[in-house]
Amino acid sequence: MLLNQRVGKIAIKDELVDQRFIQYVIQTKYYQKRIQDNILQSAQGNVSPSNLEVIKIPIPPLPEQKKIAHILSKIQQAIET
Repeated sequence: MLLNQRVGKIAIKDELVDQRFIQYVIQTKYYQKRIQDNILQSAQGNVSPSNLEVIKIPIPPLPEQKKIAHILSKIQQAIET
């Protein structure tokens, strides 16, 4: 998957969504597989904003998002250590 001649940015516009939570979600195998499934079929696969917009992300309540992100952050720190 390549972004050709442009750079993409995912911006969180909802105050009820934790940015760190979304960062972890988009790193999951599930999300990456969904991107692969939605890539434009061409000689060189590309991802468009509309490809990303169709991927639904279940969003738990904000306190739960923060807890999940905190726990995953601690696990990531332990791995890096």
